[in-house]
Amino acid sequence: MIILTNFDECCALYTLDRPGPIEAGVMLKFLNRSNSEEDFSLGCKYFDEPLKETYGIPVYRDQIVEIIKNITEVDYSEAEMIRRNIIKRMSKETQEAREQFVNSVKLKDLELTLREKLWDIIQSSAPYCLHKNYALGIVPAVPSHWLLFKYDMMWRYGRTYE
Repeated sequence: MIILTNFDECCALYTLDRPGPIEAGVMLKFLNRSNSEEDFSLGCKYFDEPLKETYGIPVYRDQIVEIIKNITEVDYSEAEMIRRNIIKRMSKETQEAREQFVNSVKLKDLELTLREKLWDIIQSSAPYCLHKNYALGIVPAVPSHWLLFKYDMMWRYGRTYE
């Protein structure tokens, strides 16, 4: 069970409530971490800072692009291209991005296994992430659409016909 404390948690939960994240076990991780049952610090400030609002889980495309941009020192458009190549499984471009990421100067103080683990997190989560603007826009609309469908006459005429 989750007790939502703010609107951002509601948006993240809605974003994760889809077949891809549920099958990957991300939804359960999010619930455990939001209830303080699981630690979510990865020990890397370039990961922990953008992911703190979603308990260490990449939920939005914006988070992945920001992580790639900060670690590989490319601009946002190049970081977005790297994210797209990861989704398309373009082997040559993805392999180059992986090498650039793992061998980044900013991550030199971390062990190689942790650097590879951070890349694996990005690679596994990139396909199911949504834009944050989309999630922020759709969450308020879901209850109102359901109510409009369910109680169409009441909404139109201010009374029910039962």
